[in-house]
Amino acid sequence: MVFVEIDEASVKFLILNHNLKILAGSEINAVQLCHALRGMGHEADLGTFLYDFPLKKIVVKNDLKVIDLLSDDTDSAFDYDVIWAHHAPVLSHLLFKKKVSDCRILFSSLSSILPLEAPPIFLDSIQLYLSHCPDNRDLMEQHGVPAESIHYFPNFAPDKYFVQPPREFPATPRKIAVISNHPPEEIRAFARIAAKADIAVDLIGKKDRPVFVDDVLLRKYDLVVSIGKTVVYCFALSIPVYCYDHFGGPGYITPANFHKAKTHNFSGRGFDRRLGPEKLFHEIVGHYGSHQKNLPFLFTESSRHFCLEKNLEDLFRRIAQLPLLNIQEFRKRNSLAERAYDVYIEILLKSRKKKTRNMRKRILKFPFEYWLSKIKYLSKQIIGKS
Repeated sequence: MVFVEIDEASVKFLILNHNLKILAGSEINAVQLCHALRGMGHEADLGTFLYDFPLKKIVVKNDLKVIDLLSDDTDSAFDYDVIWAHHAPVLSHLLFKKKVSDCRILFSSLSSILPLEAPPIFLDSIQLYLSHCPDNRDLMEQHGVPAESIHYFPNFAPDKYFVQPPREFPATPRKIAVISNHPPEEIRAFARIAAKADIAVDLIGKKDRPVFVDDVLLRKYDLVVSIGKTVVYCFALSIPVYCYDHFGGPGYITPANFHKAKTHNFSGRGFDRRLGPEKLFHEIVGHYGSHQKNLPFLFTESSRHFCLEKNLEDLFRRIAQLPLLNIQEFRKRNSLAERAYDVYIEILLKSRKKKTRNMRKRILKFPFEYWLSKIKYLSKQIIGKS
């Protein structure tokens, strides 16, 4: 590895994510990182295996460049200062199969559970690892990642979330958002109970209403029920939030349980606490008014720990100390890893071809007029929502 000084004022980033399609955690993180880096004066592009709607609409709106890494254009050169990867197969494919200049490598693991979020098998070649919570950091260390190579980079909210005008909240919530891609049955039952009490509950997520969650959406609600990244959003916006989902959860975050919940990334894990629908209703509605006194504390802690732009500035100081990774030496040293990830790519490409064939069969089943009417309808929908 060779150390070459980096100009912290203007760094060229490539953010890698397996998919840029659904409105989910790593996808949204990748887009927000790219947008924030550009706003701070850097260059930033996105690289992926799958690029499609609905997230594509957000990417286009923000005028971000996306590179399809599975395309046949192998002659393209990738000349970036920093590669920031969320998923090992994508990073492996880039480093082994593309024309990549010597650069600095970050690997950001966003889950201690999901297989795709696991660090790459070429552990020793990654110069810096990012962990979104202490739980994940500990697991990474257990699997051989050096502790000194791990940088804490938690779930975040963009800086604009911290400068919103203050709001007055009612004594009882009248409009609640449940934001989850996997709401448990007790939460759905809670929503039905709340409806009988004239409290509107919107279920937002890929199984119900898949929409992009941001500050504009959240400020429409008196209360949010969610976990993870959305909890951090609510802290920054000073909106009451109840931390509960498919792992259960602590409920309202207070000074007493903040540290423990933060350790578990506000995922609901670590508390071994599940409630029935009636108990959820009693706690959510009954404790709503008293919880509002905690909003200033949660805002202060959030601004200290979870502001994206502040955390990026801290990270730049680590990046500036990293040496360049010699790509040719990396390939020689990790040829077995290349073969292992090649198997994954082969399966992925076969799956893509199969889906394409199935889609062609479906298209041929219906007359041209049918598909023309569908295209016209979807066009109107897209134009109407843009």
